[in-house]
Amino acid sequence: MLDASFDDNFLRVMRAHPEVEFDLWFPPFSTVYYTLARTHSPAVFEGMLACKRHILEQVQPLPNVRLSDFQGDLAVSTHLDHYFDSVHFDATIYRLIVDSLAGGSYRATPESMAATEALLRRECTPERVEQLP
Repeated sequence: MLDASFDDNFLRVMRAHPEVEFDLWFPPFSTVYYTLARTHSPAVFEGMLACKRHILEQVQPLPNVRLSDFQGDLAVSTHLDHYFDSVHFDATIYRLIVDSLAGGSYRATPESMAATEALLRRECTPERVEQLP
């Protein structure tokens, strides 16, 4: 369902307009978010990861699309003082995102996405629920 929505609402437009440069990015949700999703709704957690893989696969051949992934940076996603809840973050993180998009860091590749997925699987386990604030 997410894949079809992405394909219809985004991919179709990006393919139809090669003259436009698109910056897509996966936001740095907190590790709390992923831990709770994986614990209470494993299918949703797996679906999010599968959707990310689908998006990368679809946009990687498009020269007018840049994809960045901030979800594997534990230096960001574990500093809960920058979050209002498990997904909404403050201006400090927005500045990091804007600067990174402008500078080209955090670009998603098959290797970086695999590393991020492995990190989320390792760090956001149901056993960590007891350790959450």
